[in-house]
Amino acid sequence: MSGAELVEKATVAQRAGATCELVGNWVWAEFPSKPSPEVRETLKREGYHWNHKRGLWQFAGVPCRHSPASTVEIKTKYGAITMDEAAHA
Repeated sequence: MSGAELVEKATVAQRAGATCELVGNWVWAEFPSKPSPEVRETLKREGYHWNHKRGLWQFAGVPCRHSPASTVEIKTKYGAITMDEAAHA
């Protein structure tokens, strides 16, 4: 999946009130509180799933397995950029 496609997926979550990060080939979307049922259904339709370990909604741009690595380890290994940073890049 291209970077532009990941940004497009992140934009869906951002419009619903999430703060998004692009982490490698994933989009991590964090909401200030539990999103409404309608927002959760939209995220599911867009291919997001709830990542209980990290406490956020996640879209995987590539097939992957669950990782035992910490959030910090994953961000260090694959890189992370906020959507605000992506907009200015």
